[in-house]
Amino acid sequence: MSGELELTPVEQINAEHHACEAAVRSALKHAVRCGALLEEQKATVNHGGWQRWLEENFTGSVRTAQVYMRLSRNREAVEAAQAQRTAHLSIDGALKALSAPKDESPDLQTASPDELEARAEAAYEQALGATYKSAEALWQIAGIDADRLAGAIAMLSRAHDEKHVREVLGLAWEKAFQEYKRGVCTDEEEWRLRTLRAFDEHVRPVDLLPSRGRFAFEDELTYREMHTTFADLIAGGHIVDHTSVAHPIRVMHNLHSEGYTEIAMLYCDALLKSEGGTVRPVPEDEFEGEYEHEE
Repeated sequence: MSGELELTPVEQINAEHHACEAAVRSALKHAVRCGALLEEQKATVNHGGWQRWLEENFTGSVRTAQVYMRLSRNREAVEAAQAQRTAHLSIDGALKALSAPKDESPDLQTASPDELEARAEAAYEQALGATYKSAEALWQIAGIDADRLAGAIAMLSRAHDEKHVREVLGLAWEKAFQEYKRGVCTDEEEWRLRTLRAFDEHVRPVDLLPSRGRFAFEDELTYREMHTTFADLIAGGHIVDHTSVAHPIRVMHNLHSEGYTEIAMLYCDALLKSEGGTVRPVPEDEFEGEYEHEE
């Protein structure tokens, strides 16, 4: 008990996550517990900063965290589903039980916000479940052999309509972009950038699901540009190259490695509070003063 109290919230969350992976029979219990810890931590994070917190602190994926939290919020329903079975209920089994059609829909006038949110999440996850799996598969293919990506997309197009294919591509691009940022200053940076560029050939800003990233493009790009592939936008100088996002990451990495941890934290805090930069390339003349000063 005393050992658990000495752990930080991040260490407790990740300990529960690793225990979930290691103990198959008790996976659901650990997942629910991890979800509860994540819910507690989320309440302390500023609005809009939860996904960034997960990326920087949680060793699982954002999707895994969402699953754990959903199980925790629906603990009673999960326990009821377990009571109806003789075999151990897996995490997938619990999710299917939560997504199963109910006899009665919640009254919109009397249902609590948590009940409505849980129902909306269940519908959203059920609708996008296959999309997430397909996006993950495309990312794996592009990471192993980028030349096979076009063929995999063609096979997906033969089995699904264009809307589904575009959603898959949008999610796959976002995953590749996040993985590239995580790979900056590591041995994996080069191949993660190569994987992202493979998706650039097929994905357009309009394909991205509603998010802060897509909204940034919508604020500055024209309709025609939103429907142009990332590869053509970068080649034409309409948007900055992906490597521009690596600069602040390298700055923080270098500050840490040189022992300027406090300055690195201040720099990170400033980035979090900033409203973000333009997606357009910055004109070269804006850097002339800086270069002259350096000389």
